Amino acid sequence: MFRLAHFIHSDVAGGGPKVVRQLLEGLDAGEFEQSLVHGGNGWLSKWCREKGIEEIMVPTVSVVSGVLGLGALVSAFRRLRPDVVVLHGQWAAPLGAWAARRAGVPHAIYIAHCPAFYHSTTLFRAIRNYIAEKIPCSLCDRVVTLSDGNYYNYLYRGWAPEKHLVEIHNGVDPDDVPSAEGVDRLKENFQWRNGTKNAVFVGRVDDQKRVDWLLEAWQSAIRSGPGSQPKSWHLWIVGDGEERGFVERHATGLALGDSVHFVGSQPDGMAWIAAADLLVLSSLYEGHALVPLEAMACGKPVVAFATDGVSDSVADGETGLLAQLGDTQALGNSIARLLANPEESRRMGIAGRERVAARFPIAKTMARYADLVRGLARSTKPPKP
Repeated sequence: MFRLAHFIHSDVAGGGPKVVRQLLEGLDAGEFEQSLVHGGNGWLSKWCREKGIEEIMVPTVSVVSGVLGLGALVSAFRRLRPDVVVLHGQWAAPLGAWAARRAGVPHAIYIAHCPAFYHSTTLFRAIRNYIAEKIPCSLCDRVVTLSDGNYYNYLYRGWAPEKHLVEIHNGVDPDDVPSAEGVDRLKENFQWRNGTKNAVFVGRVDDQKRVDWLLEAWQSAIRSGPGSQPKSWHLWIVGDGEERGFVERHATGLALGDSVHFVGSQPDGMAWIAAADLLVLSSLYEGHALVPLEAMACGKPVVAFATDGVSDSVADGETGLLAQLGDTQALGNSIARLLANPEESRRMGIAGRERVAARFPIAKTMARYADLVRGLARSTKPPKP
């Protein structure tokens, strides 16, 4: 039995907590004994308590509290005595890597869900992000990147030795999709009328996701759509974040009226994807975004910018449409094209289900992680007599 401890600084929202849950559920309980260390009382820690999975909260929900709470983090690792610590995300990584070393944990893995270097837009951020990446890359046995673009960024920056870099894509279960009854209930609750077309965005409303660009693309879409159809087109923003007030004001300034709906964080974002005609994503960058994989599993086409962590998943012209980063006109044209052509959308949705089942099944992802953890743990754990 190998003991595995996951550490994530915040377990509230985003793809990181979803991946942690996948690992907690997907790794063989007969071989891996798992626990969670986290910085907040979010949905993931509550789920662990419901499932009887050991979890420890430490004060690391922010960088400042994380530095102040390093002693508690070291104590948590000493109490759990894992063979391997798995660090999830850019802020958990430097704190957890240092604490694991202090606690005498034999091995550490850093999963780079959202590499910090993509938003080094100022000198302060560049220095901060360099530190945030360099510490775990130096102290961890393996650095897991989630996409080709991420992998080569770490490689040519020289932040981790090539032998320590591993690429493991995120995955989904193509058979684990929302029920038709659940989708119908959502449509009824939010008064989706027959004959309307609905695009959905699911994610945080922050500077990475560029929802302001999405709104500009939506304005272009409803202006360029055929005839009177755009009057029955709706964009649903499912998520919350620090820029929500700004993007709501931006929608008002663009005179988008009641074609855009901000519904905040919802308990099941995948149900919104399943209900919609297409998923739209306007991110500047991603590690390897889960929502396009979820959309393909639901048989929905994806419209997005061709960025790292998205272009790995979406086959342009086959399972969705990709626009050059920042080209809101092209993004809007792609939205309008698929909303106006349901047969093309249906064809892309079918191709998406086939692609996600072949290339990104969760079983394949879990097998890769199991091999990685097993290999590290066995290098220090004595063989059974």
